[in-house]
Amino acid sequence: MNPAKLFLPISRIASALLLLFTFGVASPAGAQTWVPTGSMITARLGHTATMLANGRVLIAGGQNTSGILASAELYDPATGIFTATGSMTIARSGHTATLLSSGKVLIAGGGTNGSPGCSTILSSAEIYDPTTGTFTATGSMNQMRVQAASTLLSNGKVLIAGGFPGPSCGGVSGVSSAELYDPTTGTFSFTGSMNTARFSFTQTLLNNGDVLIAGGTPFTFPGQDLASAELYDPATGSFTLTGSMTTPRDSGHTATLLQDGLVLIAGGGLIGQPVVFSSAELYDPTTGTFSATGSMTTARLAHTATLLTGGKVLLAGGHDASSNILATAELYDPATKTFTPTATLSAARQAQDAVLLNNGNVLVVGGNDASSILASAELFQSSASSATTMSSPANPSVLGEPVTLTATVTPSSGTGTPTGTITFTDTSTSTTLGTQTLSSGQATLTTSSLAVGTHNISAQYSGDSSFQASSGSLTQTVEYGLCLLYDQTMAVHSGAVIPIKLELCDANGNDLSNSSVIVHATGVVLVSTNTPGTLESPGNANPDNDFRFDSTLGSGGGYIFNLSTGGLGTGTYNLQFTAGSDPVPHAAQFEVK
Repeated sequence: MNPAKLFLPISRIASALLLLFTFGVASPAGAQTWVPTGSMITARLGHTATMLANGRVLIAGGQNTSGILASAELYDPATGIFTATGSMTIARSGHTATLLSSGKVLIAGGGTNGSPGCSTILSSAEIYDPTTGTFTATGSMNQMRVQAASTLLSNGKVLIAGGFPGPSCGGVSGVSSAELYDPTTGTFSFTGSMNTARFSFTQTLLNNGDVLIAGGTPFTFPGQDLASAELYDPATGSFTLTGSMTTPRDSGHTATLLQDGLVLIAGGGLIGQPVVFSSAELYDPTTGTFSATGSMTTARLAHTATLLTGGKVLLAGGHDASSNILATAELYDPATKTFTPTATLSAARQAQDAVLLNNGNVLVVGGNDASSILASAELFQSSASSATTMSSPANPSVLGEPVTLTATVTPSSGTGTPTGTITFTDTSTSTTLGTQTLSSGQATLTTSSLAVGTHNISAQYSGDSSFQASSGSLTQTVEYGLCLLYDQTMAVHSGAVIPIKLELCDANGNDLSNSSVIVHATGVVLVSTNTPGTLESPGNANPDNDFRFDSTLGSGGGYIFNLSTGGLGTGTYNLQFTAGSDPVPHAAQFEVK
């Protein structure tokens, strides 16, 4: 849902359209800071950045001084490193990238290397598969498009609208057509057309499933200033006009869906004029109208706007009306409808990409400064970092025994005591155990529902916008209890057979013995010296050294192992055994005299 972007300053729009297609983990330091992270392998402008389901970010295509690029790379937030992945089937810049419901990424359109002064505009599309790291061709669009916009709809299809079909040299006219990509068939089909041909507009999926189209321009040289907006209804496949913006915005503005369902439109400018806006406005889907909101502290075009986990919007970089590339950034607060400055980027940049990571940081990558196309990337941390640790006093615990899990959240940067909630999850079974509110930085949850086995328990902390989300984990082992059905203190003579009888029980002494749970003897050990003895059962009483299940034992059935003590000297011994899926080895004690 990235808006189409003007890659270079408006004052250089003529040369920019030629230039565009002619070329054939640092530790967070604290609240509201920018910190450098690893650099891309390749400097890029006009690329896409797509958050994958696994938390990594796919960077694809774009251009630099060597030409338009087919290469792609992945950013790993855990390491702060970019690594190469498979290349696209064709070099592209100004294309769209959309994360599909399947976790794959649809890449469509854009421009590729063409004759000097021009580019070839593409209708082709391809799919990136994160599981294989490869791109493969899929069906082509019915219309060549660059600087179009794409949106994943609630039905799983992708809407691609507008753009211009080329050539990129000379004047440029947009298109009004739109089409849908169906991932189930891998094909594109036309849907209704926009009321106005446009490119460099924004496209935003609303909470009701409609798509808001705002601003842009139908052509350049001279440009036409568009304030108009329209809505696409997936149910009917049609576009209808909605209220117009308070200010025409031809390019470089941003549109951000807020948590309350309103859409923030900010900045941008007018093609062919040294006009860049600081103004912003809100679109209300319930009334279909735009209204002015507070203005940015700096006029910006070709900046990025990212909704943070706490509900504020980060606006960063871009350029002003004098083509000065900006390193400044600011935050929009929907509660007060005001913009306030925040920390400055480590590098001035425009036409970059920005992605909200799962840890709450914002990755800003690529773009250009006043002299070069950038490979650098940096992270915005909007809140102090935290560390979550877990403990359990009973580990291993007996089946049915109440286990109290404690999660403690402490600041790893910043000050104060984190508030919010902890969600405890048994990741081994993908079962949510419960959510508890932090008190003095701690939350506890007591559960008796864990089955016999090894459980990976996670504690996910969230809910306090002053601190980043974090998680901790531990391994909780749950074992069977033993209810012995013989007298451990009664000694037998060496050479005699002793029947070891027992039940598998829970923490309350309830019999859980069952013929489907295999109890298997593994050895005999002299307790005082840990010296192995002979494991032997006379005759065929316990074939394969398995205990025999006997439904007449105990309260509801139990197990028996007829153990021969031949060759065992005087002393206290343990018969060692395992029980079904229980990861804990068990022992039953007996005496030889």
